[in-house]
Amino acid sequence: MFVAATLPWSALQSAQQFKRLAEAVGSRPSWSPATPLLKSKDGPRLQNFVPVETVAHALPDAGGRNIFSETSVGTWKPELLHAVAGLLQTMGESMLVFAPHANSWRRFVAQSYAPLAPTWGVNNRSVALRVPEGDVKARRIEHRPAGVDTNPHLVAATVLAGILKGLNEKLDPGPETTGNGYQAPTDISMPADWRSAIEAAKASYFLKEALGSDMHRVYCAIKQAEYLRVAKAVSELDYHLYLHEV
Repeated sequence: MFVAATLPWSALQSAQQFKRLAEAVGSRPSWSPATPLLKSKDGPRLQNFVPVETVAHALPDAGGRNIFSETSVGTWKPELLHAVAGLLQTMGESMLVFAPHANSWRRFVAQSYAPLAPTWGVNNRSVALRVPEGDVKARRIEHRPAGVDTNPHLVAATVLAGILKGLNEKLDPGPETTGNGYQAPTDISMPADWRSAIEAAKASYFLKEALGSDMHRVYCAIKQAEYLRVAKAVSELDYHLYLHEV
């Protein structure tokens, strides 16, 4: 999903309106928005699929100039590197915002262009944070973990808080990842599943500060309740694999 806007609030509102519009248009019983149909002998079946909601960030100064734009070719601005580092350092504990539902985690598979580790690189779609090449004035950070099933306001708040942390603490992101990002070593871990993401979010002081203590408490409690409800449900696949086969 791509929404262009000058003001962050305008972009967030447009993204939310687009999601609501897609839901309304896709409310027909025969199909659903962003949900490909799989054909089978019994008729069409819905595929569990969550497309990415890429968030691209550039930061203007008081004069409207992009603080991420480098002044000399081949040398990244310190502000860009600090922002990248802040996003990398806070990514693991923030994954519940970027992948809030059980179905969200189905897209995190190797070689799928969905990131599995906090990595960054230039024009590399196998990393979590991509810095696109091109016009220096448009230098930005492309944040790739979030799915389109997220709340764009919470995603933006979390991403901006990560950038601010990196700038304030002048963090270092380390060397960029080149080649296959799925094979790149990293010292920062990410949750491997929904339950781990919930536990990481509950323990995160950063996320509590980014969302506010009340929102953080309520959000984590809701996700914990959702997880328990899903965990207790016995799926059709469970019956097929374990009732008749084991």
